[in-house]
Amino acid sequence: MPRSSGSLSGTVRSKARGQGLRGICVFITSVNNPDLYQFRVVTNSDGRYVLTGMSTGRYSVQFTPDCGNTGSFLGVKLRHPVSVTAGQRTSHVDANLPTGAEITGIVTDHRGMPVPGFCVWENGNYTAAVTGKDGSYSIRGLPAGKYLIGFVGGCGDRGSHAPQFYPGLSNPAQVALFSVASGQVKSGVDARLLPGGTVTGTVANAVGQPLPGACVLLATPSALENPGINFGLPSIPVFELDGYAQARSNGTYTIRDLPPGNYYAEFGPCDGTRYATQWFRAEPVIQSASLVSVIAGATTTGISAVLRPGGSVSGVVRNAAGRRLTGICVTAENLAGPDPFDSPPEAPSRAGSYRIRGLPPGRYAVQFGPCAGSQRYASQWFPAAKSEASATPVSVRSSRFTRGVNATLIRGGSVSGRVLSAATGRPPRGFCSVFAMDAAGNQVGNGVSPDKDGNYRLPHLRSGRYDLAACWYPGLGQGVVIKKGVTVSGTTATTGVRITLPRMGSIAGSVDGDATPAADPGICVGAVPVSGPGGPGLAATGLRGKYVISGLAPGTYLVQFSPVCIGNLAAVAGQWYQNQTSQANATLVRVNAGQLHSGVDATLAADGGISGIVTDAAPAGDSRDRGRRQLPDQRPRTGQLYGQVRRRMRREGIQAAVVLRSLVALGGHTGRCDQQRGQHCHRCEHAAIAKRRGPSAPRCGSLWSVTPGWKHGVTSRNTEEMP
Repeated sequence: MPRSSGSLSGTVRSKARGQGLRGICVFITSVNNPDLYQFRVVTNSDGRYVLTGMSTGRYSVQFTPDCGNTGSFLGVKLRHPVSVTAGQRTSHVDANLPTGAEITGIVTDHRGMPVPGFCVWENGNYTAAVTGKDGSYSIRGLPAGKYLIGFVGGCGDRGSHAPQFYPGLSNPAQVALFSVASGQVKSGVDARLLPGGTVTGTVANAVGQPLPGACVLLATPSALENPGINFGLPSIPVFELDGYAQARSNGTYTIRDLPPGNYYAEFGPCDGTRYATQWFRAEPVIQSASLVSVIAGATTTGISAVLRPGGSVSGVVRNAAGRRLTGICVTAENLAGPDPFDSPPEAPSRAGSYRIRGLPPGRYAVQFGPCAGSQRYASQWFPAAKSEASATPVSVRSSRFTRGVNATLIRGGSVSGRVLSAATGRPPRGFCSVFAMDAAGNQVGNGVSPDKDGNYRLPHLRSGRYDLAACWYPGLGQGVVIKKGVTVSGTTATTGVRITLPRMGSIAGSVDGDATPAADPGICVGAVPVSGPGGPGLAATGLRGKYVISGLAPGTYLVQFSPVCIGNLAAVAGQWYQNQTSQANATLVRVNAGQLHSGVDATLAADGGISGIVTDAAPAGDSRDRGRRQLPDQRPRTGQLYGQVRRRMRREGIQAAVVLRSLVALGGHTGRCDQQRGQHCHRCEHAAIAKRRGPSAPRCGSLWSVTPGWKHGVTSRNTEEMP
């Protein structure tokens, strides 16, 4: 060992039995320079370790059983730092690891056969174990506490099995956490999996060439309607109720292990190709996409896409003096609707020039703003608009360059002040964010976090009036407080704008169904502000159907109960408080500072549904007739089992009517009224659905009356009346 280097050594043992432990990670980090000096060494078969080549200094030492140890032990960290001196050995830096708890079980299919290669989740969205050949698993080294165990495909299993949560539940909101004591072995946490659904298809380009590596995502309707609910349920692995795959070398893909239900399908170039993202069936945004129906034990085929090259937007960014600006971020917002899974496409300017590539065809609002906080230029929308609502739309076409989308940025003003709690007179504890909104309620620029004294500063604002929203973050029980009518003039700094956070109130209640008095877990409850300085709130009902929406500013709220929530699992129809089918008739709920408004309950009616099979009218074996009925753009052929359709319309209060949008797709997007663009077909008008047809318009579908709680069987045969 060189004289200039020190060393550290010790032994790691079992606290219960005293034997040395093999495969224990020893992490050593410099106290004075943690980013530069970090080391790791692994204990040998006797539990001993030695680390050499260390500089003089003080080090923190941590031991974890993650380097090959097969026992069940908890990690420990030494309470005090250890000193190391160059040229000397610091010995007897030992540790005794306590025994951890263990959870074990066996996973089988619906016939009782073991399922190897199935993922086992513990308290969140990560895999804690994978089942072996006999379907067994073990999660070791757990601290005492409460646990939720989920079983999800994707770790090498074969076949298709629906996700499940112990004990035998498909809805994670129904799960009650179970307790494990220190050192306890909790056995029998088993799963008997039900059959899952499978979706297959092909991803190709316009000339039929396969696109290997293209990404396919299946998302439940809750991703569109309530994207923020997942933040409030950190221990529930709701994201894995969706599906994901990449296309093979021949362009085909398979997504298995899906729970039955309806999904949106997104196709995109995740391998860096030049193609634009699209949704099934060739729609540029999720808001106009068709749903894909998935059935337990069945394969939904033909969910394919033909990706086309994206368009691009380019231009030059200058200041008022004509100088080209570097470091300006340019963002393209699709006016047809945002992507709930991704941020809007963005590109920084370099020497004044920028280009945003891979855009789906459509109309975009283009925003310009500083990428870094040091520049004082104000954000604006093309060509020189203050808000997205007043921006001039930019048209993008496939494979085309839209040039000349230029901007001349001017110096902006700023708003600064403090955020304080009315209850304590001090800055709020925990996360807090402040951002500006225009008259249309759109966020302007980026939000900022106040410092420890509550001071904030919002730069890059054009002249005008703004509302400031403060301190909202899902899942932390904090709400939005809005400071209205803050004026910015030119490049002047508007200072001393104090935002006072009132004592927040809450809304609580319970939700059950009318068919049975049983509670309905997993229902989303939203509070929409009507008066007062507050913003919206969202919660999901728990195991006993109860919910609490906290962090609501004093004021009045509309309360909505929606089954489109955690994986879209609830088979009930939504409503507004009290038992109203439309927002216009809903009863307002008042929230007072520091008080809980309880008893905001709901009894939800069972929803209706339509199910059926789509078949071909041609006789079996008649290839000529089938050939004439093959649908364009790789849509699924008739004769394939396309699936059960459950259509819910809530936003306009439509709960007892279903539209068959086409004879093949049998579905539309959740919560919106369908309108066949360019054809005179179905249109929704508030609480009624009207069907209108032009003199020569093709027939798009039929209007069906559905009784809540009943399912209607519909069999459709292929005709020439296709959309």
